[in-house]
Amino acid sequence: MRYARIAAAAAASAALVLAGAPAQAAPNPPFHENWSEQESHIEQDAHPDFCPGIEDDILFEADLSGTFTAVWRGGELAYATATFNVTESYTNLATGKSFTGHVHGVDHDLGVVDNGDGTLTVTTTTQQSVRYVTDDGRTVFVDAGHFEYRLLIDHNGTPGDPSDDEVIDFLGEDAAHGHFDTQGRDFCEDLELFTG
Repeated sequence: MRYARIAAAAAASAALVLAGAPAQAAPNPPFHENWSEQESHIEQDAHPDFCPGIEDDILFEADLSGTFTAVWRGGELAYATATFNVTESYTNLATGKSFTGHVHGVDHDLGVVDNGDGTLTVTTTTQQSVRYVTDDGRTVFVDAGHFEYRLLIDHNGTPGDPSDDEVIDFLGEDAAHGHFDTQGRDFCEDLELFTG
């Protein structure tokens, strides 16, 4: 289910940026920052079970960037909004052909609940579009829509300070709404088709 991974990568990265926000005592002014990160590896080295039918080495490269804004509601809990742009490319090193997903979207916290046990439950909505292109720049699939998900976060004793928050668990996702060309498709079969 690599299609799900591409679509979720941006949202997860944006959610985890929360850990980079600076410590501030309530009441807090809004906080804003830009962020970026890159990743590169051979998929079969990083994930030995990656697409068993593909024998050629696949180079995975990702470029992620976006913005993060936090506001404190009621002077205590931080609500986040994050924009994100992600490019994830899979290149067959034997053929030089690539298959790439371009993701653009925004996350917005709908609710933050202090559970009273050192954790927060954060409900977030994500709106995003993913455009999948082949080596020659041809768009072959588009996924676009929105979904909600919930995260369990350890606030490390400071519920109003997101700088030390750690995501403990993904609590689930509501049904996605939108148009999804990749629904029901096999990523590994498509990767072999477009890069073999």
